[in-house]
Amino acid sequence: MVASDLQRLAAVEQLRVLGEQVGVPVVLPKENVVRPKDMYSDVRRRWIEGMHEVVIVDTAGRLSIDEALMSELQELKSLYNPKESLLVLDAMTGQESVHVAQTFDQKIGIDGVIFTKLDGDARAGAILSIRSVLG
Repeated sequence: MVASDLQRLAAVEQLRVLGEQVGVPVVLPKENVVRPKDMYSDVRRRWIEGMHEVVIVDTAGRLSIDEALMSELQELKSLYNPKESLLVLDAMTGQESVHVAQTFDQKIGIDGVIFTKLDGDARAGAILSIRSVLG
């Protein structure tokens, strides 16, 4: 896993702990890294050395569309050239998640959507809307 969410203070530590708990190596940003794309060479080296088949890149979350973060994500997608791009959405976001999914698909291209917090009291009608809009 790659801890490239440099926006949320606890994100890197949270992913480090999760990786430790499940026995998955996590690439952490070095002290001088301020942009996720600056982690790529280290990730690439460790990916090749470790012969990993799957690399999960955790990026900064977006509850709505933020152009600067979208540009950052486009750069990362260009660098990593992933086989699959998944959008993770909070079920409590509601119908705004449809707009977010559409924009992500147009700008980044997504292969699937994962909804979190479905165990709460959120009504997940947005799941059906996204399925209808994106196919």
